[in-house]
Amino acid sequence: MSFASHNRTVGSKSKREVDVEESASSISEDIAHGIRRRANPQTKEWFTNYVKGTTWMGCKMPTVREAVKEVVKKRRRDTPNSAQLLDAAVDLLQHQACDVKLAGMLLLSEHMPIADLATNSTVQRLEEDVLLQHCVDDWSSADWFAMKVLRKIVFGGNHDLVRRVLDYTAVQDTNTSNYLYVRRCGVVSFLSFEKNRDKLPYDIGRQLVDACERSLLASPNERFTQTGIAWVLRYMLLGDEEKDMTLKMIVDHGPLWTKEAKKSLTEKLGKKDPRRSQILGLT
Repeated sequence: MSFASHNRTVGSKSKREVDVEESASSISEDIAHGIRRRANPQTKEWFTNYVKGTTWMGCKMPTVREAVKEVVKKRRRDTPNSAQLLDAAVDLLQHQACDVKLAGMLLLSEHMPIADLATNSTVQRLEEDVLLQHCVDDWSSADWFAMKVLRKIVFGGNHDLVRRVLDYTAVQDTNTSNYLYVRRCGVVSFLSFEKNRDKLPYDIGRQLVDACERSLLASPNERFTQTGIAWVLRYMLLGDEEKDMTLKMIVDHGPLWTKEAKKSLTEKLGKKDPRRSQILGLT
């Protein structure tokens, strides 16, 4: 799978397009300002130490949500349309600070109608301007994006979008780009999918096991490849329909799994479950 090429039409813009961009810019700037105003130095230090190599202003999720709601509420009289919300969310997602990125995710997942969020055009925009640009390039941002945005999209009932997100696990690295976190998103978005099985393709279990296998083989030595896959598979080992194919895939690639991943894979299995010792003993 490869992302659609990023070809934006260049030329004069209509007054409506300019108004949408200006409104979106104002929304994102106001939200970022609200996060900056609420930032806590201790929170910033904690997150910076916990998620290595990342930048934070210093806000936890409830505080970020408060900042987003404040701006949306102030604009209730001239409610932003979905195009403005999407533009503002992309602006926020392209910010360097992870808590500002989170604001963009919450703007999409909590304020954009699902009918506008779960569309091919919205997903393509997010692929081109967020994923392809490495804007969720750490495990924390990737998991938030998967759980807050992509999860809502794949459970929206559009099976084409389900396959599209699963295909993220087929994105290959290049000499200049590592797509580890794109592949992680393609797996983590389906965490505990059993609760939403009625909205997914009938063979989602098979498709997800295959996606996990693709992601593992694409970068088997990456810690966050293994931990993302193990997080999903440990729940699939409990499902009646998927447990056998899940165990087979794990065993087939026994030599690849790290000790950390094997421990994660068995976390939900009972102490007397024979699969526990089987997985832990893989070499």
